[in-house]
Amino acid sequence: MNRVTLNHLMAAALIAQATVWAACSAADGKTKDRDAAVPPAVSVAPTAAVERPIARFIRVTGTLMAEERADV
Repeated sequence: MNRVTLNHLMAAALIAQATVWAACSAADGKTKDRDAAVPPAVSVAPTAAVERPIARFIRVTGTLMAEERADV
């Protein structure tokens, strides 16, 4: 086997082991007791929709030159 195939097999085995370990961690079927905390209500008020103009052009300063160069 070449090194790339061996690395892929090792990664797959590690992922499979982690999945099996996580799936089998609570074998008794009981869940941890947690208090069901109800989040506080958020007050919201409706508002009317308004239409506003959008700028059609944007003025910016700077350059369009690339920071790096690559010859292909």
